[in-house]
Amino acid sequence: MFVHRRALIEVAGPIEGEEGGWTFRRGLLLALEDEEGKIGFGEASPLPGWSREQLATSRWAVEAMSNPFELEAEIHAVDAVVREVPPVLASARFALETALYDLLAKREGVSVAALLDPARDSAPLCQSYREGDRIRADTIKVKAGLDTFEDGVGRLG
Repeated sequence: MFVHRRALIEVAGPIEGEEGGWTFRRGLLLALEDEEGKIGFGEASPLPGWSREQLATSRWAVEAMSNPFELEAEIHAVDAVVREVPPVLASARFALETALYDLLAKREGVSVAALLDPARDSAPLCQSYREGDRIRADTIKVKAGLDTFEDGVGRLG
């Protein structure tokens, strides 16, 4: 796969509610286009006061990557490209990683979840949720850090 064009667009907007005291957020939308015209998207949105990088640093890291670049059309190749960005630049790494996975998934005609775990098909689960069925999950993701531990656990109720 040959990524021949890259665009980096600054996005910004108000945040609903005032959780953590933030009312406005800035980020970067990364778009990578391959030779077939397929486009993969990723985003870098360092959180002021929490992230170790600033938005300008994320921009610099993504812009510093060579363009165009070649990539084997396989999942393991994404890790090699992402490792070029230092771990301290987590938001920039996330933007690049998600854009590459999105591009690979579009080339394969599958979702990113199916690309990463071919045995996993989330379509039936999503359909069941839309129909109001109770969903059983082995794993959940919980955002933590703004409340006390007790308050965070209490929200899981």
